Amino acid sequence: MATTAALRRSDRFSHVGVSHEMTKLEREQGKQLSTEAKQRELQDGSGEFVYRVRGQPGKMKIVRLRKRQ
Repeated sequence: MATTAALRRSDRFSHVGVSHEMTKLEREQGKQLSTEAKQRELQDGSGEFVYRVRGQPGKMKIVRLRKRQ
């Protein structure tokens, strides 16, 4: 089985994206978390951090990351 990196290096499959297979419930949870992350970013008045959804399907969580300068 080819790895994601090997597929990316290949000219034939360079345009193909690979992502987690998610159930409808997991997609809905991801959308809810994404909306919550956007709200947290707006509420954070400092502008120093960004909020992103990270993790595997079913184990996703919102993380706070320092903004790049």
